[in-house]
Amino acid sequence: MQTTGNFFLEILGELPELAPDNESHLLKAAGEVREVQYSDSAVSYTSDAAGTDTLKLSFTPGEVRCGGTVLPNSPAYGQNGWTFQKESQILCVTRRKGRAQITR
Repeated sequence: MQTTGNFFLEILGELPELAPDNESHLLKAAGEVREVQYSDSAVSYTSDAAGTDTLKLSFTPGEVRCGGTVLPNSPAYGQNGWTFQKESQILCVTRRKGRAQITR
């Protein structure tokens, strides 16, 4: 049975612009998330599956890494990398499984 809280999180994953401003949130992950850490200038998390994740950030990212490898901004379709929409503060990261780190 789905709870109201789970339903709300699913909506935020599909409509990330509804997430609170000035806060960082991992809204949607490709796999099961094992750990998330937030600070004023970074977000890091570990996921057990490759895919595309959606976050709303309280900062503009300067670097995105996965498994220690720096991912390119504006990746080619289907390639590992990231895009950031400054007006909505939405970050989409396409990556392999493992630890992702987003820093200012």
